[in-house]
Order: sequence, then C-alpha cells, then structure tokens
Amino acid sequence: WMVLLDMEGYQPSQGTVQVSQFSPNEKVQVVLNPDPFASIGVGDKLLEAGRFAEARVEYEKAIPNLEPAPAARLRSRIGDTYLAEDNYTAARREYDQALPHIEPGEQAHIRLQIANSYQLEGRQSEARQAYQDLLPLLGPDGQAEVLVAIARSFDQEDKRDEAIATLERGLELNPGNVEMLQVIADLLTRAGREVEAQEYLAQVPDDVEMPADLLLNIGIRFYNEGDMDQAYDHFNRALEQNPDLAETYYYRGVVYLGRGENEQAKADFHKLLELDPDTPRAEEVNEFLKYLE
Repeated sequence: WMVLLDMEGYQPSQGTVQVSQFSPNEKVQVVLNPDPFASIGVGDKLLEAGRFAEARVEYEKAIPNLEPAPAARLRSRIGDTYLAEDNYTAARREYDQALPHIEPGEQAHIRLQIANSYQLEGRQSEARQAYQDLLPLLGPDGQAEVLVAIARSFDQEDKRDEAIATLERGLELNPGNVEMLQVIADLLTRAGREVEAQEYLAQVPDDVEMPADLLLNIGIRFYNEGDMDQAYDHFNRALEQNPDLAETYYYRGVVYLGRGENEQAKADFHKLLELDPDTPRAEEVNEFLKYLE
C-alpha cells in the first residue's frame, strides 16, 4: 500500500507499506517531521500582535528544520523582537548568530540593527564604528541615512562640530538630500549659526515640511529675537507633527500669555506638566498657573 500522512503542523510523509496475510502483526514506523513554516506563520501572527516572547518560541521551533540561510533570517527576526523590547544584548546575540550564514549583500539590515542597538543603548562610539562599517554595503540613500545617524550620535555627546562636519561630508556625496539638509540646519541653529542654517534650509523643496524638533528650534530662535508671530507659527507646526513634543507647549504657552490669551496659555502649561512632570520648568510653570487661576 502507498500511504500518505498529511497532518497540520507537520511535513507530509509518504511511503510504501507491505501488507501480507502471513505477517499481520508487523509494526510500521511512521516518522513525521515538524513543518517549520507552520510555526513561522504562527510566530508572525504573534509578532503582529506584539506578543514577542511567544513569537520567539514559535520561531525557535522552526529553526532546527530550516536550511542555514533561512534559519539565519529567522534568527535576525528574533533579534528584531529583542530590539523592540530594548533588550540590546539579546538582540545583538541573535544578530551575531545570523550574520555568518547571510550573504554579504544581504547583511545591511542586520548590521544597521546592530548599530542602532548601540546607539539606543547610549554606546555612541561603538554605534558610530558599526555605522561606519556599514557604509560600503549601502547605496547613496542608505549612506545618507547612516550619516545622519552618525551625526546624531555625535550630537548625543554634545560633539556638535563633529556632527556638522559629518553631514557636510555627506552632502558632498549626496547633494540635496532633504534629511541631511534638515538635520544640519537644526544643528547649526542650535549652535547659533542661523545664517548658515538658512542657507541649507533654502535648498529644501517648499513642499517638504521640516521635522518637529527643527521647527521647535527655529521657533525658539524667533522667540529669542522677539518675533512672536513667527515663533508661534513654528510652534504650531511642530505640534501638528508631534503633539508629544513637551517643551513646545512651554514656549507656545508663554506666547499665548504675552498675547493675553490666558485660557490657551493654561491649557499649554497643563499639557507640558502632563507630558513631562519632571520638567526643569515645572516651578516656573506652576507660578504661571497660580497667576492664571
């Protein structure tokens, strides 16, 4: 007899069984191998639901039954789940296990995640080295993204000159890259080099909105110069993009206060304290609220 066994969660198994009236009690051995793709499918659904630990269990079930390259890609996916949980050491462990089995041309995502893990962990020097090692694997747009990450890592350490220099080199290689233009303008604005910042911003197409943190910093510059209308406009635009940018509520609240729009000022000050109860401006804001209430 030809026998085919097809059970959910297992690979189909088939074979021939000799049937004889002279040996009716002969035992038949059946071997069923788990279907790795069934476990992967279950894991993917758990991943979409944010149930990372359970997803990892399903992926681990599948890995022993996969060829090295697909197993490595799944190992990288496990690393991504740890990264999403801010478990940077575990994430890098999974990525390091995956890399030897991935072709060099397909390693960019894993190496980027390793670099990101160092930056998120605050290990900026190691992050920069990992980003630098990644650059040869990327095209112009990918290199621009990584150079921005390197610049941000310098900025995290208050090495603003190095951050600016990194983006200047990047713009030589990729002129007109919008993200680099915006970030270097932000860095220059915070360094008090507004004229240079405006030169870079002038290269950004008019239909491209600036990121919220840059809008905030430009708004603060207008605020310090006493141009409250321009400051107010930039604070509004920043909050449209990122309603959780706490510091913006302080500055817009003060603008409202200066205009005599007290209810709007109160709402912004309360929002600041809600988003950032430990803000260094808490004492000042509470004094404003006592006055307004």
